[in-house]
Amino acid sequence: MTHFGILLTDDYDLKIQNGRMVVGNTIYQNLALICESNPGEIREHPTLGVGLPSYICNTDAADLKHSIRDNARRDGIAVKSINIGPDGATINVKAEPL
Repeated sequence: MTHFGILLTDDYDLKIQNGRMVVGNTIYQNLALICESNPGEIREHPTLGVGLPSYICNTDAADLKHSIRDNARRDGIAVKSINIGPDGATINVKAEPL
């Protein structure tokens, strides 16, 4: 699976430079979209999605990490490490293509 495509801004708009769409590595962009999506929201892959909002009151970091790894793997992404900040508001992931 290739992870090269059209890039988005932090607001999920098309990234445009010099009047052209920007292309590049989309691994982290794809991973962010998968984490923010709930299962059923991606029509082509209805079981894909972590559903981060559902983990707001969940204190089980292991469950969240498992969900991120599993969903990333199904999109061809190998997660090397996941660090969740002490407040639970920041998640840092290191990943690469499978």
